[in-house]
Amino acid sequence: RRTGCEVHIFDPTVSLDVEALGPGVYFHPWGLSHMDGTFSIDEKGLFQGYTLESIAAQLHHTHIHLVKMDVDGAEWRVFQDGVPAFFHYVDEILIELHW
Repeated sequence: RRTGCEVHIFDPTVSLDVEALGPGVYFHPWGLSHMDGTFSIDEKGLFQGYTLESIAAQLHHTHIHLVKMDVDGAEWRVFQDGVPAFFHYVDEILIELHW
């Protein structure tokens, strides 16, 4: 709120009261994935996911200051083909790794 930055939250497994998030904070009910399409999370069911490149395009973003990833083991698939194309327009990436 103090910086004027937009914050985008992506999580296909929860429902949030978007009114309670406040100005400049946006919730999207889909997740980060290694490809565009549906994916399963354990026995929780199928969820919609997109690559960071697709998410940036949908939101009309050409520069991202910070990406924080906690995708419960799927981070390895996001990076399975080496360095993703989005690295050239992301300043910082924080990743929670799951073995």
